[in-house]
Amino acid sequence: MRSLLWIAVPVLVFGLVAVHETQAQSVGFFPSAIELENALRGQEYQTRTTLVNQDDEARIFTMLASGDTAAWTRFTLLEEPGEPVGQVLVPPESEAVVLVTVAVPDTAPNGAVVGKNAYDGYTEKAFESREGLVSGFEQPVRIRVTGDQVIDLRVGDVSARNVEVGQPLRVTAALANQGNVDVKPDLTFDIYKLPGDAAADPLDTVSAELVMVPPGQSRTPSATWDTAGRAPGHYRADYVLSLDGERLALGSFQFTLAPAGSVTPSGSIIAVDLVRPLIPGAVNRADVTFENTGGVPVRAHFTGYIYAGATALSEAATPDSLTVDPGEKVTLSAYFDLPKAEDQYELRGRAYFEGEQTDEVAVGFALGTDGETSVTKWLALGGLAVVAAGILAMSTAWFIRRRS
Repeated sequence: MRSLLWIAVPVLVFGLVAVHETQAQSVGFFPSAIELENALRGQEYQTRTTLVNQDDEARIFTMLASGDTAAWTRFTLLEEPGEPVGQVLVPPESEAVVLVTVAVPDTAPNGAVVGKNAYDGYTEKAFESREGLVSGFEQPVRIRVTGDQVIDLRVGDVSARNVEVGQPLRVTAALANQGNVDVKPDLTFDIYKLPGDAAADPLDTVSAELVMVPPGQSRTPSATWDTAGRAPGHYRADYVLSLDGERLALGSFQFTLAPAGSVTPSGSIIAVDLVRPLIPGAVNRADVTFENTGGVPVRAHFTGYIYAGATALSEAATPDSLTVDPGEKVTLSAYFDLPKAEDQYELRGRAYFEGEQTDEVAVGFALGTDGETSVTKWLALGGLAVVAAGILAMSTAWFIRRRS
């Protein structure tokens, strides 16, 4: 039976809960409560709980479910979703994401079922000795069980970025399952050349890969159209979203195929993060976030050097190039050796892609015998000239106004 009822998605009651001891600290979690409406018997539902540790000391959090929902609940980590855990280490000034999975039994009666999840935080010393709890949080859980199946799949943004003729066109669709059962829909795209006869047959039809969308979650399936041999110009794609032969949504969008060689690749580095702690005399890693801001796919890699003053000490480079689609952001992991000497160092480098390169970026850090002691913010060195020019222009304009 299908009926449109309130959907079985978690109601996330946000709020960072903090506790305070004799010394100031900032630890907490969100959401502060989990509520599932119209949870179907025999179905699993998954939510995320983020444990936040903004203190300068690591925390070990234990997780324990109690109440009537305890037997239905398991905790896993985002990095290892298949392995149940009972505790997690949250480093200083960091967060950890815990996946909370609720499996509603086939025999569960209709109605409200309540419980709670406890997250108890300890310093590493207190955890080893069990001398005392540092911080503790309770997350109420309320589940309303139903026997009614709700199918409610929503379509968000459906689009494709313009590419050159000969480049694969990637079409993506954002799908949100606001029902209470798993769905695996069909998504097809009919491609038409513009302008054209409205009654004409499509040039081609492509289908997105089949993706399972669990209740309360979103997925972004994609389809790829081979543009080799197609004429440059404007096109239209009509899409149909269906489930078991029943149409759920229809729509269309337009895109452009540019002549081959007419789109210049472009990209930029938008973040550089040193993976800490940095270890003197060993191989370390920097994660460089690269964004493809152009209209064609590119293969990108990062190359730079570790400097002490003006002296280059070692290379920092990614082992392989990564393919980056238009509009996509990827992490280029660069590895480098650090000396054992305490000193001020700097990582400088660029991302290289399809014969192009980004502005140089730099991250400065101070290294002690036990690892880094401070990290300065990264900056694009190529942008300094622009800033200086802007300051000069403003100063000149002020001087002219003053003289006039």
